[in-house]
This record gives sequence, structure tokens and C-alpha cells, in this order.
Amino acid sequence: MKALTLFMSALILLSGLSCSKNEEGDLSIEMIGSSAMMIPSQAQSCTNAVAVFRAPSNNSPTKEIPENYFSYRGITLSWKNTTDTAYIVKMDLEFVGNFNYKCSINGDELLSLFYVPATSAPTAEQLWDGSLAPAPAAGSLTTKTSWSVCRIVCGGAKPQDPTRPFTATGTLTVKGFQRGPAPDYEEKPFKARAPIRIEFSP
Repeated sequence: MKALTLFMSALILLSGLSCSKNEEGDLSIEMIGSSAMMIPSQAQSCTNAVAVFRAPSNNSPTKEIPENYFSYRGITLSWKNTTDTAYIVKMDLEFVGNFNYKCSINGDELLSLFYVPATSAPTAEQLWDGSLAPAPAAGSLTTKTSWSVCRIVCGGAKPQDPTRPFTATGTLTVKGFQRGPAPDYEEKPFKARAPIRIEFSP
């Protein structure tokens, strides 16, 4: 029931993002590599990579991302609000102009991107629920960095002319909502952006 409530809240809040005045501010994002090459083949999803890592005897690597994929090494999310909890709902990667394309990463693929494996004691496996706790103090941050084994990956891209190389710039947008403390639990949507780049060479 709690997961359903969060999901419905996200849908309602995100529907109003375009007119919200609190779209950016408390969340900042840093790309770990902001340039990508379009590859004319399929790719493994992060969801599958995590499943294989956690239970290799029950899962096998599969290429679920459509051909003509591109990927970015990773991302770090930083939350500076000291009272509200952030809930990350989706990432949109969008290009316009000579390469008109949009890809959304959400659900299990988004959560898998931030998986933390168990390494050595006392570090335990962490399955992310999409939340960022309030920053511990003013001037400090709550951060979350994507797993180095996974990449931000999108597929099914279609160049306007597959015989000609091109370079395009776009935007990665992280969207979500923040929930304030008791007794009001006020909720407000937010988003944060970072520039990205893609190259194609036939």
C-alpha cells in the first residue's frame, strides 16, 4: 500500500512539473561522463545486470535494450534539503534538432542503476527504494551514485540519415517529488538537469 501511495503521488505531482516554480534547487546532479557514441547493436539492461550479479545460477545475461543504443557511465544525485525526503521517479534523456529522440528510465531499471552490492564487512547489499533522506545538516548533502557496473543506457535511436555522421546535444532531466515532515507531509515536485552529448559515426 505504501508503494502504491508513493506511485500515485508521483503521477499527480509530475503532471504539474511544467508549471511548478520549485522545479530545481535542492537536487543537483553530476554526470560521470556526459558524452556517448551510438552503437549499432543491442545492450544489456541494468535490471538484468543486477539480476545476474545477485543470482548468476538463476539468470543469464540478455540484451534487452534495442539496437542503436548509447550509454553514459553514471550519475551522482545530491540532495541538500535538511527537512524533506526526496523521491526520484524517472530520468528523461532528450535530444532535439538534427537528432529528435527521447528516452525515459524509471521503475526497476532506475532503481537497479543505483544498486549497491555487498563488498566486505560491514558493507551490506543495498536495494535502493528511490529515496534520498534529508541532508544531515545545512551545507552538507545526501548523495547517491550509480553502480559502476551499470550504465545509463537507451536504445532504439534512429539517425535521420544513417549514412552520415552527426553530433547532437541534449538534456538529462531527473524528476521526482519531495515530502516534508509531519504533521503536514507537504509534497512538491522537482527536477534537475544536466547537459549530455551523443555522436554517431556510420
